Amino acid sequence: MKKTLFIISLALSIFSTTAQNIRFYTTRDQLLGQNAEYVVSGEVGTEFIQAHLKVKNEGSNAISVKVQKQTIELHGESICAFCWVSCYPPFVNLSEFAMTIPGGSFAPSTLDADFSPDLNQPGTSRIAFKAFDVNNPNDSARVIVVFEMTVATIGGIDPAAIKLYPNPAINKFIISHAAGSKMVIFNALGKQVMQSDIISNNQEIHIESLPRGMYIIQLLDQSNKPVRSQKLLKN
Repeated sequence: MKKTLFIISLALSIFSTTAQNIRFYTTRDQLLGQNAEYVVSGEVGTEFIQAHLKVKNEGSNAISVKVQKQTIELHGESICAFCWVSCYPPFVNLSEFAMTIPGGSFAPSTLDADFSPDLNQPGTSRIAFKAFDVNNPNDSARVIVVFEMTVATIGGIDPAAIKLYPNPAINKFIISHAAGSKMVIFNALGKQVMQSDIISNNQEIHIESLPRGMYIIQLLDQSNKPVRSQKLLKN
C-alpha cells in the first residue's frame, strides 16, 4: 500500500513539474499556441510600434515568471526592447525581475514588445519571447512576434520612394517617383512662390527665378492631400 502511494505521489510530482501551466494570449484573450507567430503591422516611416501579450498561469499554484527575448531576424537598423515588471534596453535579453502570477490568473500586466523599425525601408523582423517559471524552467511558453513594415501609398504615390535632388540646388532640381502629384514651393515666410504638376517620374523643376534661401517643397496627391514635405536650399 505504501509503495502504491509512493508511486502515485511520484507520478503526480513528475506531472506537476512537466505540465505546461504558462500560456500566451492576445489582449483579446485568444490563446497562442507554442511557437505561434503573432503579427503586428506598420508603415515605413513609423517611429515606434508595440505588441502587447497577456501571460496566464493555468495551474493551481502561484508561480514566479521571467521573460527571455531572442532576436531571430531584424530588418535594416530596427531595434526591439521589452517590458516585464521593468522596461529594459534593446541589448537586454532576460528580464531581471520575475512577476508573480496567481494560479488560474493572468499576470497583473502585459508583456510589452517595443519595436523601433528602420525608418527608410520595408521589411520583416521576428522576435521570440519565452515566459518561464523561475522554479521550473521547463514550464514555459514561447511566441514569435512578427513585425511587418510595409510601404504606404497615398493616391497611388509611394512617399518613401520619392527623391528630391540635388539638395542644395542652384538653378534646378529633380523630383523622382512622384508622377501624378502636384508640387508647391513655399519660401521661409510660408508664402507660396511656385507650383507645378508632376507628370513624369524624373521631372526637372527650374528655380532660376527664385532668390537664394531655404524653401519648403510640398507634394500633394490628386485630392490635395499632403504626400511629402521636404526642405530645399537654393544656393
